[in-house]
Amino acid sequence: MWPNKPFAFIKLPNDKKGKHFGLSIDEELISIVSIFENDNKVQFRKLATINEHQGNGYGTRLIQYIIDLTEKQQFNVLWCNA
Repeated sequence: MWPNKPFAFIKLPNDKKGKHFGLSIDEELISIVSIFENDNKVQFRKLATINEHQGNGYGTRLIQYIIDLTEKQQFNVLWCNA
């Protein structure tokens, strides 16, 4: 995510309050997403996959995991701001 920017560029003030998920291949983190809960709503943000792994469905897998998780935990809303 934002490969030409410093790491601090992607940090959010409330990152410590979020839950962060990732997929790895051979111990290399290749895809990530973060979720933030507020008032029985979940927002997902910062979905990213390393360029060479894009198009393989890894982001889709993470989003499906988030959908399943929010349904299981009975949140009212799942949304993103793209």
